[in-house]
Amino acid sequence: MKKPTKTLTAVSLMLNLMLLFFSSQALAAPPAPPEPEYWLTRTADYIGIAYFTGVEPHFAAFFNGGRNGTDQHYLGPGGDGATCGSSSGCISNWNWWGDNLNKLLVPKDGWLLNDPLWGPRWQGSNYQARLWYD
Repeated sequence: MKKPTKTLTAVSLMLNLMLLFFSSQALAAPPAPPEPEYWLTRTADYIGIAYFTGVEPHFAAFFNGGRNGTDQHYLGPGGDGATCGSSSGCISNWNWWGDNLNKLLVPKDGWLLNDPLWGPRWQGSNYQARLWYD
């Protein structure tokens, strides 16, 4: 039997290294898919104090985790039309507040203060909006 030549040994070593390299590439985990980005219509988490002006609280429906709120609706008794007697007019005209615009300001006059604290106007689940999630 002939002794392997240096060239044959080098070629064999190179082939083994290539096989090892390409097989390890196939076993490597694929890159993670990008995080989903989407619009989601959902109800508010809760009604709470968004900020104070002096000692006066300003209330909002909090939609945590989303941003750029839009297309807001009242799902409680009377629907959107019931909101039109508030000091800010109908819910479609109510303002969004906060860095992420995910807090729907809820008027006190003609709205929240006309309902008991346990009433439907104080329930986050009665406010719905569309927000961007990423």
